[in-house]
Amino acid sequence: VDESGKPIGKIYVIYYGWDLALTASATPIVNNETRIGSVGHKKDGKDKVRADMKDYIEDYDMYSNITWFSGDDNFYKHSYQFEPAAIKFYFSKDIGKPEDE
Repeated sequence: VDESGKPIGKIYVIYYGWDLALTASATPIVNNETRIGSVGHKKDGKDKVRADMKDYIEDYDMYSNITWFSGDDNFYKHSYQFEPAAIKFYFSKDIGKPEDE
């Protein structure tokens, strides 16, 4: 936070609607809540995060960037944060970019 108490930076949410691990964890057996990793920070136009944080969150939908059924990867994967498109997104936001680039 800065001197006035305002947050510095952003929270980036990489999400994927076909993530079966997140889908399964949102069942009534657990708590019947849709996970932010499945829909981003908004669902049906409503923020799923605290009001004081919503202006600091940016979503990135991985749906069109998932490697479909190649090798051990599949459409329902949970580790899409390591997909080349996610890494490219991080670098576009200067997250994790090597110092010499």
